[in-house]
Amino acid sequence: MRARVESTREERARHSLTPYQLHLLRVPVLRLALDVQRGGRRSPLDLD
Repeated sequence: MRARVESTREERARHSLTPYQLHLLRVPVLRLALDVQRGGRRSPLDLD
């Protein structure tokens, strides 16, 4: 158990994360307008 904890700590120490921001403008999107039916009820659903 102790060896597993140590190996996990070593692995985490090797990795580094760099935060970034992604800005998307004017990206084409495929939008599907669907109706979902559950029993006797229908509900609209938009998928992007």
